[in-house]
Amino acid sequence: MEKHSLLTLRERIEIEKALRDRASFSEIGTSLGKNPSTISKEVRHRSLDTILGTERFRSLFPVILTDRGSGFTDPMSIERDMTTGELRTCVFFCDPQCSNQKGTCEVTHEMIRRDLPKGTAFDFLSQTEVDLMMNHINSYARKKLNNRSAYQLFSFFYGDDILAQLTIRQIPANDINLTRNF
Repeated sequence: MEKHSLLTLRERIEIEKALRDRASFSEIGTSLGKNPSTISKEVRHRSLDTILGTERFRSLFPVILTDRGSGFTDPMSIERDMTTGELRTCVFFCDPQCSNQKGTCEVTHEMIRRDLPKGTAFDFLSQTEVDLMMNHINSYARKKLNNRSAYQLFSFFYGDDILAQLTIRQIPANDINLTRNF
């Protein structure tokens, strides 16, 4: 299986059809001979452009700070609009072994690992399941955010309309579950 290879227009159309049929990233990857992480990355980046538009994407994500994990082996595909090639964001990498340079991301990563322990394959997850997990995590109040959730903070700065466009919803505090283990 090819990992992180460029997708053709035909493959992107097949991905769209499979997503409408509620196929998982693993199922789509198998049918196309691609790694499920390639499919996931394609869907994640394409969806934001489609939903928000390049200008809004640029205003929300002028800079993306990340580690050198396998999901970021092709920073140009994140930085550039897939249709026009126009620069929409800038990707920067943390220094090696310096997770403190993106501390909030590390806390979120730890919360993800409560649901999906290290060694668990993400390949079987559907986008709906990923969205649900992240809605729970983003609804959790954090001391660093003055006992507010990431959802509340984003809503305060950018409004609920963008959250609705992205199908991000707040989970009531009493219903938050950070250890579902799909």
